[in-house]
Amino acid sequence: MNKLLEDAIETIRTLPDEEQELAAEMLRIIAARANPPYVMSPEEQVVVEHALAEADRGEFASEEEVQAILHTPWR
Repeated sequence: MNKLLEDAIETIRTLPDEEQELAAEMLRIIAARANPPYVMSPEEQVVVEHALAEADRGEFASEEEVQAILHTPWR
């Protein structure tokens, strides 16, 4: 952390909670610009929608199916 940011944070620590929350939200917005949210491809969206539809219908893997996958060696 650079000195300017350290000094600013020390100053913000002295502010009322409401002002600290505002400063924190502003920092989150700035940080989010460096890490934009992931955007699914159309193919990924189809897969997720299919999986959610299965879940809505109560279609889940059995315990045996889960265990078989967990104990399958990766190749």
